[in-house]
Parts: sequence; structure tokens; C-alpha cells
Amino acid sequence: MSPAAAAASFPVIDFSPFFTTGGGENEVEKEEVINSIREACSDYGFFVAVNHGIPAEAMDRSLEMAHEFFDRPSEEKLKCTPPTSDTPVTTGYAKQGAVDEIYGGLLAMARLIESLMNRCLGVPEGLMEKFNDDRQWDIMTAFRYFAAAELETPDKKTGLYGHKDVNLMTLVLQDQVGGLEFQKDGEWIPITPIPHSLVVNVGDIIQVIKLIITYVLITLISLFIFTFFY
Repeated sequence: MSPAAAAASFPVIDFSPFFTTGGGENEVEKEEVINSIREACSDYGFFVAVNHGIPAEAMDRSLEMAHEFFDRPSEEKLKCTPPTSDTPVTTGYAKQGAVDEIYGGLLAMARLIESLMNRCLGVPEGLMEKFNDDRQWDIMTAFRYFAAAELETPDKKTGLYGHKDVNLMTLVLQDQVGGLEFQKDGEWIPITPIPHSLVVNVGDIIQVIKLIITYVLITLISLFIFTFFY
């Protein structure tokens, strides 16, 4: 990584004005958040959200459950196979009640960001909500990226290939291991984990805002993340 990329920062946006009361001053702060979203999406295609209203305890519990589940033997994990269906097309997955709390928090946050992006784009109120509701379902998944093996050639890296998301936006709750990167001006820059934050990635649907190409770099420690596709 070049010195320029190493020194680069990524946008961090504080959403607390939407979860506190403060009269007119609070409204000014909300507009500042909207302007920050507009700038971050235009320049980076993503941002990191802090003070977003999802309880830290809920985020911690979700990651702990992911660790506990993935650490179990394969025969135990297979017992959680979703029930089959008589429908012609099955998804291969089903909703799990244990994650209702974090799912609800991510859904509420996604809807808030959707409404703010609607204002950023200057389109009629509710347009993005209606478009997205007609287009797809919301999906939340828990991923475990296995730790990489030691490589004989240290300059080589292993990981998930660079990619874009095709949905409206993706919210990522990552643990403190790190490994998520973004590309800006041809350079791959790590998204340093911030406790209890959410990485918000703009998808292909919002093509008038600059897209981000994301990259997951596999480290020598397993990485756990929750990904909410909206």
C-alpha cells in the first residue's frame, strides 16, 4: 500500500442527532448529517455509522452467538438446517428467532438511511422506499471468514475478491479482527474496526452516487460479520 493510501481516512458519521432531542439546534445537526452522507456517498460510496441507535449489547450478543455457533462441530451445526418446502423454488435459508433483535435494529437503521438518501438525491419523498419495497426482500446473514494459512510468499494475499453489491445498500457489523477494505483512486484501504459501528455500503441501485468496490482481506484470525442487504 502506498503512503497516500495508508494515510487516507474513511468517513465516520455520527447519527446521534436522530436519537436525541434538541429543538432547533438538533435540526441543524440533522442537516449536517445529511450533508455528510451526501459527501461520503459521492466521494467514497460508503461510510461508517456511529451512535446509530442499535444497543451495543445487542450487537455484542449477535457476534457472540455467531462465534458460538460457528465454533460448534459440523454435526451440531447441521441440526440447524432450515425446514424443507413444497414450493418449486426454495431459498435454502430461513429466519432465525435468535437474531430478531439485531435484525430489527438493522432494518430500522436501513430505513432511516434510505429516507436521508432520498433527501440527498432530491427525489420525491418516499420514492426510494417504494422502489425498494417493490424490488426485493431484506436479507441478513452471518458470515465467518476463516483465518488464512501461513503463506510461503508474504507478499501474496488471500481473501474474497473485490466486488460491488447490487442492492440499495448493505449494512455490515464486523468484529474487531478487521479485514474489510475499500478501493479509492486505485488503492485498497482498510476499514479499521470501530466498536459498535456499522459500515454502510452504497449498492448499484443508487448509480448516481459513486459506487464502492469492497474487498475482504482474510487475516490469520477468523473474521465474523453480520451483513444486512437492504
